[in-house]
Amino acid sequence: MAAYMVNNGIASGSVKQEPGTSYTQAPPKGEIPGRKAVKQEKEPPEKKPIKQEKKAVKLEEGNICKWEVTTVLAEETSITNTAARNIVSLLEESCSIPFIARYRREDTDNIDVVKLREVHDVYLDLKAVQAKANYVCKQIIKQEKLTKSVEMALAHSQSMIEVEDVYAPFKSGSKKTLAERARVLGLEPAVMGILAGQDVDIKQFMNSDKEGLQTMAKIEAGFQHLLADIINKDIEVLAFVRALYVI
Repeated sequence: MAAYMVNNGIASGSVKQEPGTSYTQAPPKGEIPGRKAVKQEKEPPEKKPIKQEKKAVKLEEGNICKWEVTTVLAEETSITNTAARNIVSLLEESCSIPFIARYRREDTDNIDVVKLREVHDVYLDLKAVQAKANYVCKQIIKQEKLTKSVEMALAHSQSMIEVEDVYAPFKSGSKKTLAERARVLGLEPAVMGILAGQDVDIKQFMNSDKEGLQTMAKIEAGFQHLLADIINKDIEVLAFVRALYVI
């Protein structure tokens, strides 16, 4: 042991040998005799950021429609609101029409299978209308053309025809309407003020360098086009006009 320590340049007695430590063999390179080897831990591998998959965005992130399916369903099929709510709840639980007719009669006011199928069809139609209204709203928002009146018209549309009437002027490929040109000229806020009963001085829009604003006649024409467009998209007006043609 002494020869080993002298050969390695270490004076005798300068290193305290710990009990149970043997130096009959040369210590590993870099290790001082008499000291316990310190175990070097490997550095943990760098954690790669976990890539989160994007969740598919549903068509209906929020329902723009201001009406309840069960309420309209009850009105259109002449059943009670309670029966309508119960039937919708059962349908959303994937209950079949025969099952509801046979085992849930107490929840449906004893409605027979034929009537239940009618209610089911109307329910599907109403859900489709809401989905279409939400889709149309998003498309118009992308065009940056959604106004309060258009939003309200969509919110109160209860049929595909009504939704399509609102959407028609905004469909891609449709020609720019006279009302759209008037909006670009900045006349819409004044028109909305007129509809709200406010006094508007249209002379303030006179601009000899701007096409459509050079004369009072052109400004008045722009106001008229906007008024016609707003009225044409009003859901109550559309419903009234359709009622005139119902025999």
